[in-house]
Amino acid sequence: MTEIANAKYQTFFKRLAATIIDTIIFLPVLFLSNELFGPNPEKSIGWQIVQNGLYYSYSIIGHALYGQTIGKRLTSIKVVQNENESILLSFFQSFMRDSIGVTIFLMQIFILVFNYGDTPIGEQIISLSTLVWIIAEMVTMLFNSKRRSIHDYIAKSVVIKLKVSSKRTVQNN
Repeated sequence: MTEIANAKYQTFFKRLAATIIDTIIFLPVLFLSNELFGPNPEKSIGWQIVQNGLYYSYSIIGHALYGQTIGKRLTSIKVVQNENESILLSFFQSFMRDSIGVTIFLMQIFILVFNYGDTPIGEQIISLSTLVWIIAEMVTMLFNSKRRSIHDYIAKSVVIKLKVSSKRTVQNN
């Protein structure tokens, strides 16, 4: 890989910044949760459905239609197909990219439905599965040349910088 081609995959910090931006965008939803669902909204099935439904819709639609969420747009990165970086993800690929997060969300609903949410084991299952997922994503991203995370492998996607600077600027799709 050339130096410019390799640089377009160096997206770790931009991805982190995009995640922080997207989290900030969702803060109003989080603040409304206490008003709508009481003092412990994370233990409300309704709240989990609203919060996660909005977030995953935002992510899936954004990646399928534009290759980006607002956070990725502001940090100048884009999610594209791994085999042909000029093509955006299909809705199915975009859903598959978020499928592990959706699975963790469904586990959370299951735990709440069966009243395990107030037990240490219920909280530990969610916390541990989320932590393991985040660590696996980071480790995978750090040890391959295109910096693809597990969810990128699942969706056959890759995240690229839109502009890569060297002695000249290269515009990628």
